Amino acid sequence: MGSYSTHQVLSLLKKGKRLQNFLLQAELKLLGRAANKFYDNFDPDEKLCQSILNKYRISSRHILNYQFSPSKKLLAAQVEANKTLIINSDEGHIDSINCNPSQILLPNDSSILYVTKSSVNERPHEVWSRSLQKQDTLLYQENNESMQLNLAQTRDNKYITITSVSRLCSEVRLLPLSMDMSCSPALVKEAGTNNYYYIDSAHDRLYILTNYLQENSNFQLMTASYGCSSRWEPFYIPDSNFILQDIELFNSFIVMYGNTRDPTLPVIIINNIKNETFHKIVLKDFTYVQKASNNYLSEAIKLTASSVISPPKHITISHEGDISFKNKTNFKLHLKHLKAKAKDGVMIPITLFYDSKRIELNGSNPMLMIAYGCHGVSLYTGYDETLLPLIRRGWILAYCHIRGGGELGRQWYFDAVKEKKLNSFNDLIYCANHLHRTGYSSPQLTALYGRSSGSLSVAGVCNIDPEITKAVILEMPLVNLMDNLLNGNHYINAMDSEEFGDPNMEGVVESICPFHNLRKQNYPSFLITASTIDPLVMYSSVERYVKRLKDCIEQYRATSVSDCHTEGMKRGTVIFHKETDSSHYWADSSAIQKQALLKLNFLINAVQRG
Repeated sequence: MGSYSTHQVLSLLKKGKRLQNFLLQAELKLLGRAANKFYDNFDPDEKLCQSILNKYRISSRHILNYQFSPSKKLLAAQVEANKTLIINSDEGHIDSINCNPSQILLPNDSSILYVTKSSVNERPHEVWSRSLQKQDTLLYQENNESMQLNLAQTRDNKYITITSVSRLCSEVRLLPLSMDMSCSPALVKEAGTNNYYYIDSAHDRLYILTNYLQENSNFQLMTASYGCSSRWEPFYIPDSNFILQDIELFNSFIVMYGNTRDPTLPVIIINNIKNETFHKIVLKDFTYVQKASNNYLSEAIKLTASSVISPPKHITISHEGDISFKNKTNFKLHLKHLKAKAKDGVMIPITLFYDSKRIELNGSNPMLMIAYGCHGVSLYTGYDETLLPLIRRGWILAYCHIRGGGELGRQWYFDAVKEKKLNSFNDLIYCANHLHRTGYSSPQLTALYGRSSGSLSVAGVCNIDPEITKAVILEMPLVNLMDNLLNGNHYINAMDSEEFGDPNMEGVVESICPFHNLRKQNYPSFLITASTIDPLVMYSSVERYVKRLKDCIEQYRATSVSDCHTEGMKRGTVIFHKETDSSHYWADSSAIQKQALLKLNFLINAVQRG
């Protein structure tokens, strides 16, 4: 009746699709091997960790966390859920600690370990100091259920920062490394609604990345003296076309990472402390920048820049702004920036990737639209070799930077919170309409993709306008929002209530919950993947969504004229794929390749052959 198991859909390949599957599988293997070469030697810490673990015959397959001391003498590696190893590489000594830290810090070589321990619902809520010979000491406990703790060490090794962060605010406590490790960390500034700040230190000063005192709620860089940490002064206020996202401090210069507003291009600004000059580098051929493990005393920064279709390029930028590429190559695929006007007139950025030799703007191109739009997190646009087979088959990849994400700063996120969440849904609809109207594709050749919280907007759009797309992929999807918010087994649900609304109050949550808005209509085909070991999205909640979705499709078919037979997949086919080995954040290379193969076959059969 149009609903298939994973086994059944794969068996369809036996009927004329074996060659397609074989070619895709071979293509993915070759692309995967090539991608691994691009990442080799990028992060020296990761390579050193691997080398040390191999030396002591310790499996690195399931390393959950690791951290080096500044001199690299000590390595802390969490190798099991409740087992962390402290390896002294100079002396060849290994100690084992039975704890389950969510974060590890080795601020020096004294074997003192700072960890955050998680509560019953996995919320990182306590910070402890730990010595191999002494009892644990509790340094701080966060009692606000909507906040989790992040632990970091400042670049100049003078402080430990303990950051309490929720969906809508943050606050920082400082612990000087020069003081007794049993002392209490000092609060810098109390959290305020919709106000964030993050602290690092260098040059005998604190640097604060914050949106305090900003009318548009976006970040600026401020500074304060060690003795007056709560009295901030402006250091760098971005202009209207620069969105400041992150900073990195060095002994003689400061690096600010961000992107332009129009179009959304990666930008790096270097401030030379000695001569007070600023150097701006715009990486117009790329869409994603990743930092390496840069030494604080270095006179240059190392990073990689890539895009969805172009492999990582290793880049070195001096403190004077001089740039050099280690492995720069010409990549012939096309990158284009567009904007779509949303329902309320706001312009929504879209990044397109395609092979210009295969594309004509007549609506005949298959297109995969990808969106996220949650938690103030920018849509990932780094290299993804698993999508290249689509490009080679004439597809367009359209990354839609809808509100709720972080591409255009904190205000972009706040504009899709709680009662404004429907902005994310409408943005995606208007992006699709714009791409269809301008000839990049058409509804019958369009597929949508959403993962995790990004599935909220994608599934929501299918309820509002199901015929805007032919196929949909939802992975680890937050489609039964009410069930997940009411689930007290994981702390993320308490945090999500800040963003989406209180599930115990009628109104907002029901209006944006895909499960609660399913109804009898002409839904597209779906590939839905959920994991039985996913700690964030309950498998049972996805099961309930799939069952109701199938029922709605069958109700529609019972009262409508059946589709004509096509070579590919019948519209309204629902494939529910159960994962048992991979989780929300983790999958090994074999699982990743199998998932990619399933997605590619689904898209080709549902859209190109449909």
